[in-house]
Amino acid sequence: MKPQEFTETIKRHELFVNGMSGGSRADLRECDFSDLKYAYLNLRGASLAGVDFSGAELAGADFSQADLFGANFEGADVTEANFEKADLRGARFGGARMTFANLSSADLRPGTLDTRPKPKPNTDLTSANLDYAKLKRTKLSEADMEYASLKKVDASFATMMRTNLRGADLSGVNFESARLQEANLTGADLSNARLKDALLRNTDVRGAILAETDLDGAHLQGARIAVGIAKLPADLQAMLRDHAIWVESNGARGARADLSNHPLAEANLSECYLSGANLRGVNLAGANLTNGTLVLADMREANLTAANLTRADISGADLSEGTLRSARLDGVVATPIALRGADGAETGHQRKTMFANADLSEAHLGAADLTEADLTGATVDV
Repeated sequence: MKPQEFTETIKRHELFVNGMSGGSRADLRECDFSDLKYAYLNLRGASLAGVDFSGAELAGADFSQADLFGANFEGADVTEANFEKADLRGARFGGARMTFANLSSADLRPGTLDTRPKPKPNTDLTSANLDYAKLKRTKLSEADMEYASLKKVDASFATMMRTNLRGADLSGVNFESARLQEANLTGADLSNARLKDALLRNTDVRGAILAETDLDGAHLQGARIAVGIAKLPADLQAMLRDHAIWVESNGARGARADLSNHPLAEANLSECYLSGANLRGVNLAGANLTNGTLVLADMREANLTAANLTRADISGADLSEGTLRSARLDGVVATPIALRGADGAETGHQRKTMFANADLSEAHLGAADLTEADLTGATVDV
């Protein structure tokens, strides 16, 4: 479409929106407007399915009630844009600037214009900046919002079932009464977030920062959440968050946790996500590690006296020379684990859970299967 034609289309659309004669609704389906620069563009209620606005500068644009099914806003600047009640199913906003944007009651559920099946028709908001945006009552189920920034967003009553918020900055977000069932919030920053009466059933919140997080009335049935983490120092919570991201990204982001100089005796680390972490020599006496994930963790020489590892997954972990006197290992998972390379592919090698020369005297081993673990030189009560 030529610039003059576009300008005329916009003029006629504005007349249409204002109910004036000579107006007509803009139909710009599947048009290419990549890198367009047009502040405060008025396309309210327009037909824009499949349109390409990638890299465009559209600050303050009005897309309210527009049909933007499958639209592409990757890398676009839509600061303060209005998407209220817009159809954004299957839209792409990867890396977009969306601060102060209004997406209240918008529909961002999966969708695709292509009749051929696609592996991911999900709406893409990865690494998008939505700070201070309005997401009240927005439909975001199954959207990909990995590493997005949503500081102080109002997402109350939003529907975000199975939404991917891994590593997202959710500090100060209002999730009151939001539906977050089965969502992925691993490594998210939920500091000062409000989750009052939110539905978090079967949601993965491992490794998230929970400093000053309001969970009053939140429904946590089946959720994997380390509530005790909230009482840890802020720098330690940040380390655990970075570690969760490191694990989830296979080392591409975040950083491996090194807790070797952090005394954690009596700490509540239930549901902790410390796979591959360095816990060598750490004092974890009396610590609560129930249901923790410690796969391939380095726990050599650690003090786990009277620690509670009930149902913890320590597959492939190294607890050699460790002290586990009177520790609870009921139902612990200690099976060999397949090793993977940097690309995530299996190497064909396995690593056993190691208890070489460990002190397991008086440990509780109910329903714990250590038959495939290496107990060479370990002290175990018969």
